[in-house]
Amino acid sequence: MGASATHVNAKFTATEGHLKLCDEKAFRAGIRRLKPGDGEVFVGRFEREADAKKYHQLKWYYGYIVKQCVGHTGYTVIEMDTIFRALFLPPDVKTLSEASYEQLHDYNLQCEQYSAETIGVVIEGPDSARSYAA
Repeated sequence: MGASATHVNAKFTATEGHLKLCDEKAFRAGIRRLKPGDGEVFVGRFEREADAKKYHQLKWYYGYIVKQCVGHTGYTVIEMDTIFRALFLPPDVKTLSEASYEQLHDYNLQCEQYSAETIGVVIEGPDSARSYAA
């Protein structure tokens, strides 16, 4: 038996200050997969697609790259993050949250390559976690 759905992604477009659901049929199908119960409360979050992509990359970085390296090396999350930032954070970027989508993409690739070649950890995770798809 497969895992039950935990969330629904949906895209909206803005026109004259109003948001319009792009694919109502897919959204309704996603809601049905959630199997909402009467009176159950759900939380909705709206963000720009570029921010969602960036957040997804940060989740991959901390949830897979850093976590797996910490498990292999014995370093703490802070120590491993500090090592990666010292090695690969672009000099014009002060924090990961300031990095663009492209910079975070390159940063994650460099961290993964370093993990494989230097630490001996090949980062594993589902494709859905690695790549953003709405």
